[in-house]
This record gives sequence, C-alpha cells and structure tokens, in this order.
Amino acid sequence: PVAETNPTQLATAMITGEVSFSFSPPAPSGGDAYAAGGNASLHRESFANSGRSASTVGETTKSSGTRAPTRSAPPEGAGGEKEKLTVRGLTVRGSRGETVVADVSLALRAGEILGLAGVDGSGQIELIEAIMGLRAAESGAILLNGEEITRLSVAKRRAAGIGYVPEDRLHRALVLPFTLEENIVLGRQRDKEFSGAGGLLRIGAMQTFLKERSAAFDVRGAAVGKPGRALSGGNQQKLVLARELSRKPPVLIASQPTRGLDFGASAFVHQSLRAERDRGVAVLVQSLDLAEVMALSDRIAVMLAGKIVGIVPINEATEESLGELMTGARSA
Repeated sequence: PVAETNPTQLATAMITGEVSFSFSPPAPSGGDAYAAGGNASLHRESFANSGRSASTVGETTKSSGTRAPTRSAPPEGAGGEKEKLTVRGLTVRGSRGETVVADVSLALRAGEILGLAGVDGSGQIELIEAIMGLRAAESGAILLNGEEITRLSVAKRRAAGIGYVPEDRLHRALVLPFTLEENIVLGRQRDKEFSGAGGLLRIGAMQTFLKERSAAFDVRGAAVGKPGRALSGGNQQKLVLARELSRKPPVLIASQPTRGLDFGASAFVHQSLRAERDRGVAVLVQSLDLAEVMALSDRIAVMLAGKIVGIVPINEATEESLGELMTGARSA
C-alpha cells in the first residue's frame, strides 16, 4: 500500500506486478500520456504474467427538504442483514501527515447500497482508497466476510471478492493504449481462462470474452483490436463495470460512478448497481452528487472532516437534513 502517489503508481498498485512501457515522444506523466494519446509500445509478453490494472463535483446546500422515495425490501434471498464489509476505527493520514480519515467505523451489508455523502474533501476518497489498499491505514481494521484484510495487497483484496469502480476511469480503471480485449481482462489475465502454457495470453478467449461482456453491458462501439481510448466516456464506464462484475464479487465499491456521463449512460450504471444490490451484493457508492446518492442508497453515511457524522436510513433522509449533516449545521 502507498500513502500518497500519482495516478500511474496507483494503476500499477491495483494488481501486483509491472508492465513495461515506453513512450515516444516521452510523456510528462504516464497517466496523462494515455489521455493525450501518446505513442505507447507495450511489451506484451509481460502482460499475462504481470498484474497491471488501472484499478459532478458540487457542494450540497439546504434545499426544499425533499424526502427520498420509499424503498422496498431487497428480494428474498438477496442477503438480508449479513455484514460483508466491516470498517472498525479506521484512521488514515494524508501526504502532509494530517488526519484525513478519523476513527471511522461502518458496516456494509449484503443486499444493500450504502451511499457515502459529503462535501468534497471530507475524506470519502481516502476512506475508499484505504479500503482498497491504495492508502495505508494508520490504525483500525478492515474485514471482508469477517476476515481481516487490513494489510493485504490490492490484488489480494480484489481476489478475495471486492469489485472496484474508481472515480477516474481514464487513469485508474483503464489503460487507454491497450486494446479493449486487453482492458476487459485486466486483473484476470492470469486466470486459466485467458492464460495458457508459459503465461501466454489466449487471445481468442479474450476476444470472445470482450464480445460477450460488451453485448451484455451494451458497450457500443466495442470491437476487437480497438484501443481503450476509442470508446466514449459512457461506454468506457460500461466496460469497467462489465469487467468488475464478471467475477461476481460479493462486495462492489463504486466511486463517482456516473462522473462525466450523459443521462443514458448514467441510467444504465444506476440500473446495474441496483441489479447487483438485488442479487445480494453489498454495494458502497460514493458520489458528490447528493441526488445520485439519494436515488441509489438504502442507507446514507455522511462524512465531514474525515469522520462519519451520521448514518441515515433512506426513508428518513431529506436533502435538507443530509445537507445540514454535510456542512456541520447539525449533528445526527
């Protein structure tokens, strides 16, 4: 785990191992080079044996006090009240030694969407990065299905059953010079399904997998051989979802899941998250858009200054009450 790093190092940390790149002309930073469309040459023989995965801002103020719609109970067999992810007394420090997450405890249950709300900079991103292993925890514990994972690598946490949709798909979820069939198996390239004798990639299996997942998630414009940068933002996000859900993880963490997406793509992402909840997955959603958090969540945890200041059932939540918690105007 790293305490503070850049997007390229974060992408490398998502799955253990390295992929060797060379850029011509040299790019100022690895992550930005992808977005800029730099000329990248990839040593593909290292791809199968490595684990390279690259694993609307707005303040909320008082509003009309609109109450969220009543939610029905999760479908029978969806998982009920069983805790899948537990955070106990977690404290995390930032790059300057300041406390960015302060003694946070929360429980994520099977068959629910727990929303994480707060004004930008309240510690939400750092909390999620600590849960994923992208930031070191100074103290506290993180448990998955009752087993402590606090000191595990990112790769081991993902293998144990956490799917992750990061807030920055360009730098942390995709490797834009890679083909779509390579991006769709990031983190799974060593699975027997995609890796043969000597670690050589099974290109045919990867291409078939791309076609199947793209069809299932309506990834428009997806085609064998296309680079990741060729897709629109909405279809890139659908590709990330298709990949992360392919392992059927019991826990899914989605940070800013509709950032920069149009209405149609946002609706598809929301539908996918609800479908996972309904089949019993424990879903944690972080968004700076309070309306999105309220539309998706069964419970909402509000963060302020690195602390959880309230956890509110959706049927008791209003925009006004949540906004007051987010700004410190009242306590839970």
